[in-house]
Amino acid sequence: MRPYLFGNFTSGGSNTDITTKDLLKKPEAQLSSDIEGIIPGTTEFILKGGTADMALIQVRKFYKDKWWAESFTVGKGEIIGGEKKIGKETVDFHTYCRLIKITPLASKPFFTKKTTALQNEKNDFLGVSITEEKHTISTSQVTFEDKTGEAYNVWIGEAVKLGTETVTVCPATNTMSTNQ
Repeated sequence: MRPYLFGNFTSGGSNTDITTKDLLKKPEAQLSSDIEGIIPGTTEFILKGGTADMALIQVRKFYKDKWWAESFTVGKGEIIGGEKKIGKETVDFHTYCRLIKITPLASKPFFTKKTTALQNEKNDFLGVSITEEKHTISTSQVTFEDKTGEAYNVWIGEAVKLGTETVTVCPATNTMSTNQ
């Protein structure tokens, strides 16, 4: 039987017909520009996918003046990252964070903003009304704890930046607009 992996929400729904091998072929995840304002650490990671028993996490490490990336399969209770030999270099991708929970089909809230034109009886434009509507989608989430034991929840595609004393979860944008 083929193991199914949870994937990121797409307009056609979640793609569950993906294997670990497929995820490892994905290009390196690029961090979005809206998280660039955060004070950089030397280690970051992103949840890429997984199953109910394991998660695929890409760890990025700033080493010798450049960013290195490596993907790790991590089970519940295991430390995220580790040492990897890349060419002649041995790069330490340890995050010192422990994966404590994997939820393949968690309900993630997202919001839409609906813009409606306001008119009087003569169809004269009076202004606009903007309302926000909450929806949910099923996507993957993991919970990890840092070296101090503090727990954090991370959705698929969200970046985690690790500083020497800080952990910053950089949420993916989850708002879209519709006009009427």
